[in-house]
Amino acid sequence: MDKTDKRKIVIFDDDEDILSICSYVFAEQGWEVHTFTDCNNVAEKVSEIFPDVILMDNWIPEAGGIIATQALKRWIN
Repeated sequence: MDKTDKRKIVIFDDDEDILSICSYVFAEQGWEVHTFTDCNNVAEKVSEIFPDVILMDNWIPEAGGIIATQALKRWIN
């Protein structure tokens, strides 16, 4: 895979250990990894990165995963 073709993943989780492990695993596989400990302003964060994949904790504090997913769906449409 060419560096210009690097796949991007965004991971939202409030558990720093999970973010660290996931970051390591995906980076080892050639992914460009972006992590966030909250889902606040989720559409802005995602639009800046334009990821190929989004992993999101359903039970993340404040704007939880379900609400954040709904916000992303509204943003896409």
